[in-house]
Amino acid sequence: MKQKSRKDRQSGSAQLTARRLFEGGLVLLTVLGIVIGGNAFREHRRVVGAREQAVAAATDLIATTYVSRAGVEDTLAEQALALEWPEDTVDWAMEQLAETDWTAEALEAALAQGSEEDISEKALENRLMQLQFTTAETDAALSGVSGRFDYDARAVSSLKHCAEDLDGSLSRRDGRSHLEHALFTESQVQMALDSDAVNWQTAAEKRAGELLQDPLSRKGLEAGLSQAEFTTQEIRQAVDAVDPDFALNCTRYLRTADPDNCRSLVWLREAAQNRQFEEPQIAKALESRDFRYNAVRLAGQLTASCSEAMSKEDLSRELKAAEFTDEEQAFVLKYYDESAGEMPGESAIRDKIRQEEEAKKKAEEQRKKAEEEEKKKAEEEQRRTQEAAQKAAEEAAAAAQAPSTPQTDAATVWIPRTGSKYHSNPNCSNMKSPSAVTIDQAMAWGYDRCKKCW
Repeated sequence: MKQKSRKDRQSGSAQLTARRLFEGGLVLLTVLGIVIGGNAFREHRRVVGAREQAVAAATDLIATTYVSRAGVEDTLAEQALALEWPEDTVDWAMEQLAETDWTAEALEAALAQGSEEDISEKALENRLMQLQFTTAETDAALSGVSGRFDYDARAVSSLKHCAEDLDGSLSRRDGRSHLEHALFTESQVQMALDSDAVNWQTAAEKRAGELLQDPLSRKGLEAGLSQAEFTTQEIRQAVDAVDPDFALNCTRYLRTADPDNCRSLVWLREAAQNRQFEEPQIAKALESRDFRYNAVRLAGQLTASCSEAMSKEDLSRELKAAEFTDEEQAFVLKYYDESAGEMPGESAIRDKIRQEEEAKKKAEEQRKKAEEEEKKKAEEEQRRTQEAAQKAAEEAAAAAQAPSTPQTDAATVWIPRTGSKYHSNPNCSNMKSPSAVTIDQAMAWGYDRCKKCW
């Protein structure tokens, strides 16, 4: 920083000379004032006072700041307007600075501002130009500081500081942009990017985490990292390190793509494919959705927006255009109240379906109960028939063991499991597993004699 008093500068002697001139002028003005009167005297005093202020302001500006001739002139012009100095005050003051070494001023500014840790040579040149030093003064100043600053090292330092400011989340693309904005040369930019100023693998992982704030697919994440100019290896390792659940990302994405849950399966699948999600991830994201109710919600929106009741044909056409299936359309039309033009909400439809299912379940239970009762009756009838047949077989066996008698009424006959005739031949009429009973028993049970085998 400049000091407020610099006695070794040539401008100091210029100021002393000016002050002596002022002092001599004051004496002369005093004499003239007496001669020409008070008004003229006051006017000269005003002129002299303004010039004295202008020179003082200029010398103070040079002593305390890094300023060019144009900068001093602009500052004095602003003060002239504010303080209402006479018209030629600024020009007169600038003439008093004729011996000022503006190239030396430019060199001082270059040394001071060029000492900033991350400034490039081109940025320093721009600073000098912004201070309104001439091209010749700027070139001389840059030549004067040549070799004092290591701009290559500054490029590395600037990149490192940029990464630190971003907590290490810096991509090569952003690092390149930062260095180019700081006006480092292309070779310095590439040298800094190739240095160890930034751990690019760690940076890639951090950037991957930031990108995953959006529900990206693997390809989307890799594309984002590639656009940030990370290498293929860095991208692969970064994706493996963060290990995102891309199926969950697909679910998140579809939730944002269809916030009202009124899109068809076809629409959502295409949206996920456009986002470059893989088919297994898409299938998992869609597996729990009931698209019948997506169609119901869309139908609700469509019918609510119509001033007149929408016909079922028109509603079906709209649903088909939205790529809902025939089954989903039929589900909607089943519950749509065409006369009122109203589509019941999801909860109302679910309640109605639940009631229908309960009624169906009750009817099914009653049917099963009737079948069970009928089955029990049939089983009981079969049991009685089997018991009778078994009894008859037992009696026949007992009769066979007893002494044979020529009694006709005790003769053994054969009755089928189904039918109304008794037979003398167990093979008659292709009977299967007939039962042996006495003819008296067969007749008592209501069987008639078979005319084929008697």
